Amino acid sequence: MDLFQSVLAFVLLVIWYAGAVLLSVIGFIVQNWILSIVVAGFIAIIVIIRMRDAGGERT
Repeated sequence: MDLFQSVLAFVLLVIWYAGAVLLSVIGFIVQNWILSIVVAGFIAIIVIIRMRDAGGERT
């Protein structure tokens, strides 16, 4: 039973740590929403260019 409790505590710690990281990332994105929009737009432009290239524009 002691082993089960220690494993449960470890799992809860991992879940709490992941939640804290996720919350901090969300807070960072909310604080820097302009930067995140710019980055998202840049990624979208790269994906569109890659899709156009893969579509056979250059043979």
